[in-house]
Amino acid sequence: MGTYDLSGIIISPDTLMVPLAVQFVAHIKSRGDDAFELLECRSFEGLEALKLLVRPELPNGRLYDFQNEEALLLVFTRDGDGLPNLYALRKDFPRVPHMGLVQKGMMPWICLFGEDPDEVRRRLTPQFLADRILWWFSQNARGILHRDDQALEPFLLGKIRPIYFPSEIFATENPPALYVFAALAGTDAEALVADFRNSIEPGFSVDPFAIYVFTTPIQSKGVIYEEPATLLDLIELCEEARLELFPALISRLRDDSYNVEHLAGTIVLLRIPKARHEGSDPESIEFRAFRVGLKAKGALVDASPAMIAEQLGIAGNLDGKMVPLIGKSADRRRTAELFVSTLTPYQLPTRAEAAYLNGLEHPDDTTILALGMGALGSQVFADLIRKGFGAWTIIDEDRLEPHNLARHAVFDRRYGFHKATEMAHRANTLFKGPEVARGIVCNINRLGANRPAVEEAAEMADLILDMSASTAAVRSLIYDIPSKTRRMSMFLSPGGSDLIVLCEAEDRKTRLDAIEAQYLRAVLNDGNLELLLTSPPGRLRYGPGCRDRSTQIPNEYISLHAAIGCHAVQTFRQTASASAIVWRIDPNTFEVRRFAVPIEEATSISFDGWSVVYDLGLLAKLDSLRESRLPNETCGIILGQFDALRQRLCLIDVLPAPSDSEESAQGCRRGIEGLREAVASVRERTGGDVDYVGEWHSHPNGAACLPSDRDLIQFAWIEERMYPAGLPAVMVIACQGNSHTILFGRPGVGRRDVGLPRTLDSEEYHLKE
Repeated sequence: MGTYDLSGIIISPDTLMVPLAVQFVAHIKSRGDDAFELLECRSFEGLEALKLLVRPELPNGRLYDFQNEEALLLVFTRDGDGLPNLYALRKDFPRVPHMGLVQKGMMPWICLFGEDPDEVRRRLTPQFLADRILWWFSQNARGILHRDDQALEPFLLGKIRPIYFPSEIFATENPPALYVFAALAGTDAEALVADFRNSIEPGFSVDPFAIYVFTTPIQSKGVIYEEPATLLDLIELCEEARLELFPALISRLRDDSYNVEHLAGTIVLLRIPKARHEGSDPESIEFRAFRVGLKAKGALVDASPAMIAEQLGIAGNLDGKMVPLIGKSADRRRTAELFVSTLTPYQLPTRAEAAYLNGLEHPDDTTILALGMGALGSQVFADLIRKGFGAWTIIDEDRLEPHNLARHAVFDRRYGFHKATEMAHRANTLFKGPEVARGIVCNINRLGANRPAVEEAAEMADLILDMSASTAAVRSLIYDIPSKTRRMSMFLSPGGSDLIVLCEAEDRKTRLDAIEAQYLRAVLNDGNLELLLTSPPGRLRYGPGCRDRSTQIPNEYISLHAAIGCHAVQTFRQTASASAIVWRIDPNTFEVRRFAVPIEEATSISFDGWSVVYDLGLLAKLDSLRESRLPNETCGIILGQFDALRQRLCLIDVLPAPSDSEESAQGCRRGIEGLREAVASVRERTGGDVDYVGEWHSHPNGAACLPSDRDLIQFAWIEERMYPAGLPAVMVIACQGNSHTILFGRPGVGRRDVGLPRTLDSEEYHLKE
């Protein structure tokens, strides 16, 4: 059948301007094989092309009719923004998997890259490109480029202009007329929406269209790569699929009630059952839509059923009214004068339907600013969206990586795309109607130009929800985003068997970090939670970076915890108090136990730019330890968290005096027996979140709650050990009557003369009840 003619200007290889084209020519000349031969170079407007003779390695029993020498055209863009495109020049080039959709009569387009173009460009070299071309032929010739475990290729390949239909249209072959309007009309991104008139919001300009649905026989092979341009092309395409579209369409035009003047257009919807192997049951059903038009006064306009019938000679105009012409045969040849544009159909379920199916009376429009679209976050978000819950702004800077699909709610291979925009897109295309989600791709710790949008979303939100599993991110949400909205945080234990949900009270007097501190104290002291934060052995490396690791957590854990997390989000308004709750899965029975951590009110005190945060539960524990050792003094160490970035210290727990401590009514000399091991155990049991931060001791009854000379000497000892690490020195004194004093030394401030007692202002240094 020969080869396709080429346009453009033949140029010398020395005049090529695209760097990759120049490098590719040099590469094929330097190869030690004869796999590539440069025939000529051509220049087009904005493009440069290499005409090649390619000699791939092909098996003797090749599956497709590839020739030992194939003439190809490799096209490069001069601006360098896109990837090279590869076309077959042979007119009878076989139809094989992984070829792109082209207009009828155009050169077959070979789809070399299934990856994200920006990711490919990062590693695209001349050798990579050459090897990919040879690999494409070799794999296809063996029939293994498209594997049996991959989804079936579409009957009509290519993602084309979308059209959105109500879901019920896909279940009938005789749908009523629908009203159609265009989104982004007149642009390359135009999308059509076809819906019932009463379901379309006011303000849209709509036209009524006839919808003709036809079902093909089951298809198991014969992917179509040429996009039909005319109704005749579509008829012939359907004949290849064993569907006699022409007589079926004429029958509908003659007999149904769509032949009335008020209809403005016609859409043919093909219903295509597909099976993996011939004779097997359908594995899926593909839908393709075709918008019919004709040329009038030099312009392409929509063709109504009446206009199509008149064009084909089976209807005519009588006194201004279109009437059927009895006994006239339809002229098939004139279908070449009717044009079709291919559309990709999508279903349009509604939020109201989704809410009803989930047992809700109506959708819930709670506004949520959510951070983190990882495994847990994406599944919580997806579950709530599916039941019509929430109006969302979601934040995440991460891309979808191949290992994510083991647990992520994005169910297809969208490698390299951002999680936030992918999840928002899925939420917004799930239902017809207003958008329910907006994705912001950014790092919450470094908002940059996204700050106004994030702060506005936080101000408007009913709930700010953290699902990032990042302490730094939670701190940013608490202190760097100005909003009175209460915060909630949910995350998994390292082994995945536990879900932890922390929620602020409505008044936000106790912030999320202080609630987390009390939860961590429970981890250290409650036997039920003792091993909650212990890291499991073994981590999966998914990339070359030192942080490219992921834990082994069964997806069923994520799914179960996501369901619990959904419930927590939906019920957060039912209680005004702060809470910390742990849900634990029994790995054998999958029973879930619930542990609630009592939350006490927390207070923050400022010291020379630093803030010290503590809660009443911590003070109560100090008082209990003091009273248990009276009339003697007792002492121990303080456990907590430093946040040097925000100059905050959170006091979390205290350890009692080691066994070798010397306690008397005159003082306490803290021992060291088992202390190093105890602190190491604390670090391990809290995943490194809790560590030594200072010292505490008690005063006996009748003693003032002020530091003695001995206390000041001990405080100087603490300063000497904390200052080299750039950390503040802290000492707490527990006294009679539930009174407490704190000594705080800001890092970098010169020490005082500790030989003299210091007078401390009670309002500044005493912990308030």
